[in-house]
Amino acid sequence: MTNKIIYSDENLTVCEYPRLGDYDAISFSKGEELILVLGVSGTAQVAADCGLKGLDIQRWLLETGSVFVNEISEMKKLMITSNDVLNGKLNTDWSKLKEMEESYL
Repeated sequence: MTNKIIYSDENLTVCEYPRLGDYDAISFSKGEELILVLGVSGTAQVAADCGLKGLDIQRWLLETGSVFVNEISEMKKLMITSNDVLNGKLNTDWSKLKEMEESYL
């Protein structure tokens, strides 16, 4: 089964990522190479001060990840938690985001 493509251009393809826990995620690929899986926890999505409630989460992840995906040199699987978001904006540098736990993969 192929995951639904949510964005594509000549350099990047972004797809839905399977939901295997209390989070939503998308994957960024350059050519055939998976470069980034970026997820956001369920808690971050519903916490009032995070400002994500009611947003299109896949679109938010796409916009958020697009800011730094070209800085990544090796494949990363990162999770955004409620501590990383305030008023709809990522307030933690991407390099400091937590790696996804094995149970999420």
